[in-house]
Amino acid sequence: VGVVTFSDSVLVPPGNDKSSDCYSYQLAAATSPNLNYLRGFVNSIQEYGSTHYSTAFEAAFDLLEASRPQQGEPYRDQVILFLTDGEPTDDAATEYDRKQMIMKVIQNRNLRMGNEVIIMTYGLGDDVGLDFLQDIALQNGTKYGVVPDTSVGEIRPGRYVHVSDPSMLATVMASYYDYFYNDHNSEDPVFSAPFRSAPGTDLLTTATLPVIYNEELKGVVGVDLSLSDITADLTYMRHGQLSYPFLFNAGSSNTEGRTLIHPLLPPPAVDETSSVFVHITSLEREDAFRNDVYQKAINENVESGNVTYLAKRYLPRGDSTHDGVNTIEVESTVHWTKAQPSPFIIGLSIATNDSHTYLKPKLPSDSVFLYHRMDLVKPTSICIHFGRNATKEQSAVKFGPEAFLDPAQYLEIEEQEYIVNSYSNYMNDNTGTAVNHFFKDGIKDTVVGTHVVDDIWVNDVSGIELYTLLRYIGTYDGVFRMYPGVKLKKKYDPTTRPWYIRAKSNKGLTTLSTPYSPGGGPNHVITLSHTLIGGNQSHHATSDEVIGVMGLDLTLTYFYRLLTMSYSQCMQDKYRCFVVDNNGYFVVHQDFFNGLSKVSDVHITQLEPSIAQDLIYKRVMVLKDCIDMQGIERQHYYEVAINNSRGVVDNIKSKDDCTKYQLLSIPLTNAFLGIVEISADCKQTACYCTKNHQCQSTSVMQCKCPCTSSVSTIYDFCDGAFTLTSNHSPPCPPPVEGELDIQLSSTTGAGKDKMRRDTGIPSCFDPQCESRDSYNDCFGIISCAWCNADISGNDLESPYCTTANQFIDDLCAYNHPTSKPITEPPPLPSDMSKREGGGLSGGAIAGIVIGVLLAVVIIGLITRRFIRKENERRSERRRNNQERSTSVDPEYTPVPSAPPPPNAPPPSNPYINVPMTSIMTLSRDQLYPTNSVTFASVDDVSVPAANVPTDDDLNIHDDIGANSDGDSLNVHANNRTVDNGNNESNDVVENGSGTSDVDQQPPPSVISQSSNSEAPADGDLQRESQA
Repeated sequence: VGVVTFSDSVLVPPGNDKSSDCYSYQLAAATSPNLNYLRGFVNSIQEYGSTHYSTAFEAAFDLLEASRPQQGEPYRDQVILFLTDGEPTDDAATEYDRKQMIMKVIQNRNLRMGNEVIIMTYGLGDDVGLDFLQDIALQNGTKYGVVPDTSVGEIRPGRYVHVSDPSMLATVMASYYDYFYNDHNSEDPVFSAPFRSAPGTDLLTTATLPVIYNEELKGVVGVDLSLSDITADLTYMRHGQLSYPFLFNAGSSNTEGRTLIHPLLPPPAVDETSSVFVHITSLEREDAFRNDVYQKAINENVESGNVTYLAKRYLPRGDSTHDGVNTIEVESTVHWTKAQPSPFIIGLSIATNDSHTYLKPKLPSDSVFLYHRMDLVKPTSICIHFGRNATKEQSAVKFGPEAFLDPAQYLEIEEQEYIVNSYSNYMNDNTGTAVNHFFKDGIKDTVVGTHVVDDIWVNDVSGIELYTLLRYIGTYDGVFRMYPGVKLKKKYDPTTRPWYIRAKSNKGLTTLSTPYSPGGGPNHVITLSHTLIGGNQSHHATSDEVIGVMGLDLTLTYFYRLLTMSYSQCMQDKYRCFVVDNNGYFVVHQDFFNGLSKVSDVHITQLEPSIAQDLIYKRVMVLKDCIDMQGIERQHYYEVAINNSRGVVDNIKSKDDCTKYQLLSIPLTNAFLGIVEISADCKQTACYCTKNHQCQSTSVMQCKCPCTSSVSTIYDFCDGAFTLTSNHSPPCPPPVEGELDIQLSSTTGAGKDKMRRDTGIPSCFDPQCESRDSYNDCFGIISCAWCNADISGNDLESPYCTTANQFIDDLCAYNHPTSKPITEPPPLPSDMSKREGGGLSGGAIAGIVIGVLLAVVIIGLITRRFIRKENERRSERRRNNQERSTSVDPEYTPVPSAPPPPNAPPPSNPYINVPMTSIMTLSRDQLYPTNSVTFASVDDVSVPAANVPTDDDLNIHDDIGANSDGDSLNVHANNRTVDNGNNESNDVVENGSGTSDVDQQPPPSVISQSSNSEAPADGDLQRESQA
């Protein structure tokens, strides 16, 4: 398709910064991006000048001639739709000469095209020349002295239509395709290319057959098929970690190879107004696939096949915009077959040795299931959580489409009370006799297994609910538990969300997200998530399947409070602190709390450009890129990794006043702690950043914000196709929706109070903001905000604590005084009672592990810093006592002089003294005791919490000394004491043998279990080969 506008001159679409200029000299494929661009061009047309027909036809024939099918390509009809609302005004002496000139232009240009071009004319309004437009459509200029020339072929006459009613123009012009009906009978349906009937609708394909009576076409019968319906089983198929299905079109030339289902593309049901159709060989780039799958699949004589080869897998690292992709190679076998009589090819790429984890069946002992549709079946008690009905009596369960036997039916049918009751009857049945009408095998086992978290969440008396928005767990098969339970959107699928994907990419680590606002107001939260690993409990392999992810949303202010409590220097004028993730995005920065920066999606290149440039120079922060196939652009992003053995970049003695900093890898997380020495002489040099995120340069050594650049060298905009090989950049993962996609009510504080009064429904967790009379007591509470200035920034005479939404109603300024020290520790979990058999109680451990997973992160970081400091002191003593040369790591200069560990008295923080062995016991034995994949009840093993891999996966022994007999490892942050249980010294770190050389790698910790744990029988873990 192409567009030419004309007056006394012609104008063709020039292209833009996201396309090319090909629209000006050739036709473009009728893809959604091209149609959207051309539609915008047409909408920009303005009336001016006269009406020159001849120049318009010259430009139209130029486009057609440049786009003629090449040798070997199928024949396509050539057609011009000519629309005008006026008589021609071309430069000529008389009207006869003018029309003669126009007809000669048409005749001469069509002769060069073999008389293949058909002209359809449309006259709009009452002032157009009806007879002349009819002559143009017939290409008959005899009355103007232009005799038809058939020397190169017969002239194909078109049609003329007069449109007096402009409102009918679209309908009239859209019927031009009636002219091109091929007079033949067809017993097979014809499938259209996928399309969207309206913005926001699912992708459709139309299957049609002609209605012929007495060998005469009477009409066409057709049906629009939703691709999300007919491909649901493929879309939601789960086959291990590295195996997947795909579906592509092998039909006519203009749709041949278009991919409909693939893990690197959005599913057909994703709400998008525009879709870029990607050729299957741009996603499966290996020569073996092109030759042995694609070429054979489009061959009419081959029905199916398979081939084994070394294939690349492009694995998302989280959010498609920020996190990029990891590329690995695995041996795979691709099976494919034709789905007759449709033009589609169904395929399955199975990674060799890929496996699927099943949970051991177990009947519930009590009520394990409460569906999230509390509007249909109400729980015993209801409370208000951020303006929405919720419940605290137990967690609520939501199922993703992949959990159902018929995903399309689940998405299509509106859930009703009897359906929810049927769900509940099956899930809560403890006899094994209830009939299952809806769910795939294993879904009930997952529901029963994950129910153990309720003992942690519901019975938690730690007070952590004041700092957390939600706690949840999502599993690979689509089961999602959330506490407090609220209603979610029907299409919500935990496995496609950034928090799930990001944790899966950082398997075995505590994964921190960047801040986001779940419901407006000044409160922001960050998500902490961790993977649940299947496989053998005694030893996890890197290939073991991630069967789920557990997470919680923690207030950003509370996170910052924990940080500053552990590092008092962060509140001093001399230093500033920040935490970034492994893509360089800030989890927290001091400027978030003084109004100097926005909070969400802030990159280190924006707030700390000098440090960012230094990290780029040191190759700690590396620029990478992937191809965004839906946005048709190249996405540039960063990966941050400290590759020296110390896990630290120490630049504190830099002569550059802007780059005196330390960056430390926070153990067992995806994050890094930065501490900057502030200098008044620093003159920051900005990195290259633009508002439209367009790259000014793609140099890997130049500091720039994450940005996008053109893909014009590998994408033909007019053909609508990528030209990619295995040597090109990997494809970006498909776009995903928000962190939890739960927009909490924006009802104001007063409105919420009125809601509670009118309904009599209490709050799930009452933060009692109004009763908190100090900044320290208010700071960090989930729905509280400290109002100390008016909207103009003027200090209030009497600051006060209020609800986050009332904060807006009161016209407060969000102006936390970061220079004000936080002298009071936050109220952390206090349940430290002992069990009769020794060790912490289940409630205490549960509160620790699930309630404030972050505290473990801070403890690990404090311990690592202390060990390094101790190591440096020992090294210094060795140098003083022995005259020998010492090799130095060139990437690390051990100068931990600034900032030193905090010297303040230890706060009354129970987390700081938590036995690490007990924490590790839970983190490994929570849902899987020993070698079993059966979810344990509270009586079986401690209290399950969030799964953490084995010691080998955690590498805990790289940073924290541990003895081999399982004694507890206590970490006291502020007096810098580490006790491994042997009581050798309070000023050194000892390994398990009692020696004092911390450079020696200690043996892995022995993880203790509660005394009443029973070893499960062999065979609890079932594996099924996907080959």
